[in-house]
Amino acid sequence: NIRGPDRPLHLGGRKLQTVLGFLPLPPGIPLGIVILSYNNSITLTVCGEPWAVPNADLFLSYVVEEYQNLVNEAKQAKESVAKQEV
Repeated sequence: NIRGPDRPLHLGGRKLQTVLGFLPLPPGIPLGIVILSYNNSITLTVCGEPWAVPNADLFLSYVVEEYQNLVNEAKQAKESVAKQEV
């Protein structure tokens, strides 16, 4: 895993607005998740077989909830380190 560029890139003289991931599912793999960073933003792409993820909206709500939990924990850790440095 590597971090994507933190500034806009250009292709053919035009600025790339966003970058999206695509993961064609190989046989036997029913779910794929692509996380990309570009220009200080993150995109998440989920590809899944309907039988493996029968309620895609519910699955996505779980992913968003856990992402928010990670953001909150990172903020708390950063605040804790800042307090220790004072």
